Amino acid sequence: AAIAYLDRLQPNETFTRFQWQMLAICCILISAKYNECEEHVPDFATLEDITQQTINNEIVLSHELWALKKMGWKLNVRTPMAFVTVYVHQGAFSDTKFSTYDLMEQRSDSESDEDNVVIQTIKTLASMATLDVRFKGIPASIVGSAILYMTRCELGVSDVWSDAMSDLTNHNG
Repeated sequence: AAIAYLDRLQPNETFTRFQWQMLAICCILISAKYNECEEHVPDFATLEDITQQTINNEIVLSHELWALKKMGWKLNVRTPMAFVTVYVHQGAFSDTKFSTYDLMEQRSDSESDEDNVVIQTIKTLASMATLDVRFKGIPASIVGSAILYMTRCELGVSDVWSDAMSDLTNHNG
């Protein structure tokens, strides 16, 4: 979601490196505050480590307000990963249902090695798709379906795109 916000906010004027970093930080904070639990919102110390700059609360707040106004306070973002999460949760790989956060964290029980391979493959493909500008104009549901398709191919699923997959994603193979 933070990347989608940053894509929506790209200004026409040239920003300094510091301003871009503040804008990126604001997108991360807005996304975390809107989409995550409070304990998942990154603290300033972590963000300062990433940017290697001191972050002033007032500056961040002013950038957040600018970003929110520029986006018209419209924060709902349907990312490819949001679609993939739903597809996986609904059983795209097995009868085992994943919870929403299973796609964010490795599972610890020894019986879930196969699940961890699925999760890691999805994360890798989702990262590649998110960072590739060629996917920017493609609807998130299609990119999410493509991530699912490629994950199933990578894992050697015999019927890569069955009728059930078409029904699940509303996209045919």
